[in-house]
Amino acid sequence: YALLLKGLYYLAYDNEADALETTTAFLLLFADANGYRPRLSRCAHCRTPLDLTNGAPFDVAAGGLCCPDCASRATYCMTLDAIKWMSETIRNGLTPQKNTGAGTLFDVLRRYVESRLETPIKVSKLLP
Repeated sequence: YALLLKGLYYLAYDNEADALETTTAFLLLFADANGYRPRLSRCAHCRTPLDLTNGAPFDVAAGGLCCPDCASRATYCMTLDAIKWMSETIRNGLTPQKNTGAGTLFDVLRRYVESRLETPIKVSKLLP
């Protein structure tokens, strides 16, 4: 509830907060609050430590980043900047998002949350 209130506060009263990027941060933190924190430092399949210098593939079904050996066809390429953004957002919580580039993660995190909740997020069709 507090996460939702904070997100709505930023969207309503912070003129510099980007709606799509704030929503992306909300999705990540919502998944984390419900016990579905995505794996960002170890492979979601084999649990080996990841070398993130060139980014890593994200597997929605497995629940996080994957090593090159375990990457399946159902993965999304994540850049190092996107991975750092997710780590910092989990560490710092919901803060006003001001054009950080995290909006590109929206589709991936929407699919991730939908797979964990086993229901579509209907309102996401209203966002670009």
